[in-house]
Amino acid sequence: MTKMMRNGLLLFLLLVTIAAFWESLSSLYRLTQEQSHYSHLLLVPLVSLYVFYLNRKVILSSGEWSPLPGLLLVAGGAIGYWEASRTTNGVDYVSVATLAFVIVIWGIFVLCYGPATCRTFSFGLLFLLCMVPFPVALLHSIIVVLQHGAAELTDAGFSLLGVPVIRNDIVFALPNITIRVDE
Repeated sequence: MTKMMRNGLLLFLLLVTIAAFWESLSSLYRLTQEQSHYSHLLLVPLVSLYVFYLNRKVILSSGEWSPLPGLLLVAGGAIGYWEASRTTNGVDYVSVATLAFVIVIWGIFVLCYGPATCRTFSFGLLFLLCMVPFPVALLHSIIVVLQHGAAELTDAGFSLLGVPVIRNDIVFALPNITIRVDE
């Protein structure tokens, strides 16, 4: 397969993938607009595209391609997408569907350019994982750990400063004010 055909195949497969995942990508966009926890997700593909642009000469001139591993990744992503639509909903659906989208993108890249070129562009490909929103249970667990860590640091700060405070978990009662460590 010539380089021109392979580059055309990459573009075609990316467009087909975006069309196939349009519903979940639209849900991802709505999620970024509705919840501030996820506002950074829209920047991730732009950063990956920029890294691709910086390495474009090396990537697009690659003579290698790897159909079997690429197709296995695409199939794994497609199965994940099918499972997401069948078994989850809400933010958890968006999480699984977006992860499936990223895996399909990886598969297309491996298919068209092979594993050696993937190592050249590994940051851009792996950075795409940052556009996968955390599932609700995982995000809640992270928030709770951070809240309690902030409460511990605040308690230590008050102790070091000699400020009289009554602490109840993440709530601090001072003489004239009550402070709660928020999400």
